Amino acid sequence: MSEAHDANAVSPIMAEAVPAVCIVGPMPPPSGGMANQCEQLVRLLRRDGVKVELVCNNARPYPPWVGSVPVVRAACRLFPYLAQLWLSAGRVEVVHVLAACRTIPCKMTRRPWNPRA
Repeated sequence: MSEAHDANAVSPIMAEAVPAVCIVGPMPPPSGGMANQCEQLVRLLRRDGVKVELVCNNARPYPPWVGSVPVVRAACRLFPYLAQLWLSAGRVEVVHVLAACRTIPCKMTRRPWNPRA
């Protein structure tokens, strides 16, 4: 008889069909809901054989002293983030963004956000 089938194994045919993925999201620290979800998603996808690129949107500013200067801090975080996102988007087929924003629908509709609406 044939060997037992491993439910978690990725066949060579399936491995070619799985697209490369870019995950955009926060990573711990600080440890929290979205950061933990992002870390787990990256770890599990890689374990299953998916090529995953991570673009961290909460990276520490470099050089470290920049963290105390608000406008400079934003620029020192934004430009490397955009460069990394641009390069990753060119190498993958799927970009998954972990984000939670309730203000955009409010600004578009000019109404307070109501999850039951």
